[in-house]
Amino acid sequence: MSRLLPSPLMTVRAFHEAAHAVAAIELGMVEVMVRIGPDGSVSGVETDADISFACPALHDEPRSRTLQRRLIVILAGPEWELFAAVQSRRRQVLREQRSDCIAIVKVIRQLRNLCGMHGRALKRCIEDAWNEAASIRVLRNDQLMNIAAVLDASGALDDSELRSLFAQSA
Repeated sequence: MSRLLPSPLMTVRAFHEAAHAVAAIELGMVEVMVRIGPDGSVSGVETDADISFACPALHDEPRSRTLQRRLIVILAGPEWELFAAVQSRRRQVLREQRSDCIAIVKVIRQLRNLCGMHGRALKRCIEDAWNEAASIRVLRNDQLMNIAAVLDASGALDDSELRSLFAQSA
């Protein structure tokens, strides 16, 4: 039986970044790297943890789906925090994650500007991304737990280490 609640000894940031990493691997991202510890993020915001990854388009995939996959990976960390802090709201969790918020806004702008997505279609795309992030958390909980534990101990994991840990837990 898989555990759903984390050990109190591991840090929230390790689980948050592990959720990003698991979603990234699950959704076909490449060059995935995570770290915890003070530093600047890819967006330039001072942060205590970060993920970087490349999001290649999959075969015959519409641009909107490529961007949605990117959005799912970005939302996976805040979604884990929402799950772990049962009473929190999405806005509250996102307010606390400035780097993720900036990345989310960039993807939403791309969905609008490059894909012409607006109104209900955009809202549905974002809602579907939150739901898919939650589904990945449930489906890949063992991988998330394993990666979080190793990340918490090591401080950083590169793509090959993440994929190895992901495969070990499958």
